[in-house]
Amino acid sequence: MKVFDQADVCIIGGGIVGTSLAYNLAKRKKDVILIEREFLASGASGSTFALIGFQWFKYDTGVPLLFLEYCKESYEIYKRLTKELGSDFEYRITGSIVTIETEDELEQRAELVDSLKKNGIEISLLNQEETFEKEPLVNPNNLGSTFCPLEGEINPFKMVTCTTGRARELGARLYTHTKAKGIDVQNGHVKGLFTDRGKIATDCIVNASGSCGAEIGMMVGLEIPLKMQKGQVLVTESIPPLITRQVHNIKRITVKKGELPIPVSTEIVQIPSGNVFLGGTREDLRFYETKNTPDGINTVAKKAIHLIPRLKDVRIIRAFAGVRHIPLDGYPILGESEAVRGFFNAILHAGVVLAPIVGQITSDLITKGRAQLPIESYVLSRFQSGANRQVME
Repeated sequence: MKVFDQADVCIIGGGIVGTSLAYNLAKRKKDVILIEREFLASGASGSTFALIGFQWFKYDTGVPLLFLEYCKESYEIYKRLTKELGSDFEYRITGSIVTIETEDELEQRAELVDSLKKNGIEISLLNQEETFEKEPLVNPNNLGSTFCPLEGEINPFKMVTCTTGRARELGARLYTHTKAKGIDVQNGHVKGLFTDRGKIATDCIVNASGSCGAEIGMMVGLEIPLKMQKGQVLVTESIPPLITRQVHNIKRITVKKGELPIPVSTEIVQIPSGNVFLGGTREDLRFYETKNTPDGINTVAKKAIHLIPRLKDVRIIRAFAGVRHIPLDGYPILGESEAVRGFFNAILHAGVVLAPIVGQITSDLITKGRAQLPIESYVLSRFQSGANRQVME
């Protein structure tokens, strides 16, 4: 196949993780090419609430300390990026509450508050009166809530535009509507990427392709274990301020053995335009598809109205769905393959939360051979060896 370009690093995937990585590598003076099979943010990055936070990561086994450190560092990088990129990606830290409806939820949320506080996260347990002071329109039957002032959201489309724009200024090249067809591996080392445009000569490829992560892994003989879940979201008409921060309810924040560590939840976020985003569903998929369904729409609407009854009089103007591609244990898959040198993975759920730190860590691994935070718990081989993790108390 004819070579049509060459680079130090080729990134596969034009979502928030891949574009963050392109920016980080370009800053480090690397010659970078990013390819995307459709358009930027065409996958999960373009069908997300784009929330930044800490309250949703609580499982039976606790929150691994390393994962919490990733979240904290990513949070700090976001603050720097608002100045560094010189662009508005609608970064807003408004805080969020997670309402509590049952005594079981109260016990679990109290445990979470205690755990996060011990590890440096500002969070508090509110009683019923304090909850209604924060958000007067939530369901009056709530027993209380947890409140974290550090949480907020971004606009993922603008974030991707900002990072790719700056990366291009630094010399990176971007090819959208370009599909990866295969990877040239010689003597256990990456030597190039075959695409439908031709070959890109490179010694380093990063798999940041999300929905295609397993398919790209197979090109070098690696099995990347991912689970697909569809989430359906509703968007309301623009209305006067209904809430001043994110409002959530999490029905189940612990999991049974063999279940994914992702809680069943309701999310309500009102953006500056006045539109309210309502979510969501968590539907296991065998095949990739992003269709809305009557059952899904009804489920989201009923849960949202239960959480904030005033929503029953608000019109829905749009519905969309996206697919989460989640490593089987819920945690990122990072680092260079031990079997194929020059092939790196950057596959993860919670891409918005972790994209800044994953972009930085992966760039450091490529340019320095080491990173500021350890990745041993997140390498692909853990699915064979069962790596241990230190858990937050």
